Amino acid sequence: VALYVSAIHQKDIQDRQWIFSLDIAWLITGAMAFAAVRNGNIEAHRQWMARNYAFTTVFVTVRVLNALPIPESFGIGPSWALVLATLLLTEAGLSWHSVFTNRRAHRLKPDTAITKNNSYSEI
Repeated sequence: VALYVSAIHQKDIQDRQWIFSLDIAWLITGAMAFAAVRNGNIEAHRQWMARNYAFTTVFVTVRVLNALPIPESFGIGPSWALVLATLLLTEAGLSWHSVFTNRRAHRLKPDTAITKNNSYSEI
């Protein structure tokens, strides 16, 4: 449907290119999610679906953004800012756990505890 919209219903060539690029990115992320789930990689499937939803959100919110009375002098800047913010927040959300998980706590032996003065003792 989105490819049809980009090819037929957009009058401006920049709008056609914008929608077409978004369509292709959406199709690629969806195909990657499908391939991941078919191969049994559920974690990769979840990540690719989150990216796919991000592109879907961009498509919808750009339509809402275009309905707002934004001066023409801004050009397509607000749309690109929206795309970058959406994708950046999606990637931050996907990697949040892996970035902020304390890996040092997982490297301790199961029979080792940390005492109040941060020294190790055998249990």
